[in-house]
Amino acid sequence: MGELVRRGHRVRFIGPLHPNSQKADLENRFGIEVIPFRLWPMGRYTSLRTIKYLAYPLALCWLVRLELRHRTCDVLLSQHAISSVAAGIIGKKMNIPVTMNFLDFLTGFMESWPRYKMPGWILRRLQKFELSQPVRYQANAVLTVSDALKRRFIESGTPEERLQTIYFGFDAAHFPWSRRENSSWGPRIPGRWMLVMHGSMDAHHLGGILEDALVHLNQWSRSRMDTTITMRFVGKRTPTLDAMCRRLQNRAPEIMVECLGFIEYSELSGLLSEADIGIVPYESNPGSHCAFVAKAVEYVACGLPVVATSLEGIQSYFSGMRTVRFAGFSGASLAHEVLQFMEGGVEIGDLRSASQQVHRELNWEQISSSAAGFIEDRWRSASGGTG
Repeated sequence: MGELVRRGHRVRFIGPLHPNSQKADLENRFGIEVIPFRLWPMGRYTSLRTIKYLAYPLALCWLVRLELRHRTCDVLLSQHAISSVAAGIIGKKMNIPVTMNFLDFLTGFMESWPRYKMPGWILRRLQKFELSQPVRYQANAVLTVSDALKRRFIESGTPEERLQTIYFGFDAAHFPWSRRENSSWGPRIPGRWMLVMHGSMDAHHLGGILEDALVHLNQWSRSRMDTTITMRFVGKRTPTLDAMCRRLQNRAPEIMVECLGFIEYSELSGLLSEADIGIVPYESNPGSHCAFVAKAVEYVACGLPVVATSLEGIQSYFSGMRTVRFAGFSGASLAHEVLQFMEGGVEIGDLRSASQQVHRELNWEQISSSAAGFIEDRWRSASGGTG
């Protein structure tokens, strides 16, 4: 939003606000107009989330059309798949160019749900609907979070010239390089290796892969009397996380587990920088493969080596980095790659180079500028009658 304002555009934001955000603060900070959605709370952890998400597009349509009764709009920009439905409906009815920004493949994550919660035949229809939105609503421009998601939209019929991958970056100022240039590789606290994972602790993030990996690492640490392993979780405690921690007490008793709860974004880097290796242990599903996992970017920015499962979205970007290793979708494979760093080491110069690359290429200013430029180019194309 800030980049669009900087380029001289007037921006109106219509949607739910974060619980800690205030309308006036956002308007003053970004120079935009804010019309809050207040009919019901929205968010990852809201009660009756699925029902509210399904009803949200129609309610958002009503709110947006109220705002457009006596005001003009040159472009509708939707964030995420759910609001894209509302933007698509309104754009088609009112002949307004629509830009859809897909920051994930929402229904792809549902493949990790139990079938009693999401039957396969319903899931397949939802996924087909999500990927067909740009064609269904004749979107003028489509931004995707990863090359993997872009490819799926192309396969579903979206013209490639209307698509641009923006990845998902980070606020570079909050994740500075945290290692001493002349330090040698090893645990930051001698004899104590610390692994870290931050973010949302949902089922598709915390499946059997991480748990089994920690069991394997527990066996490794038993043979080294002077070495311990700590697993640090930074993020809202969920029933999934609590259940895993209880199982680890029995299956991997030598692994020390820290659950720090939710931490403000601006404070994350200090907690990440105390760790030695960042972990991205996602299960295999279309949602995970299409994500451009922000935690991997933030780990690299701070100077951590990273071990991740072989997710298409981040593998396409990080596969050439010696500081990022990709495991198969099993606990044994994930543990093996972690031990490759612990026992084989990594060059501090490589960590520094990787950090510099993501600070240069994936900072939010760079990504916002690229996305805003694409939106403007596509709008001019639509206004000129081409594309």
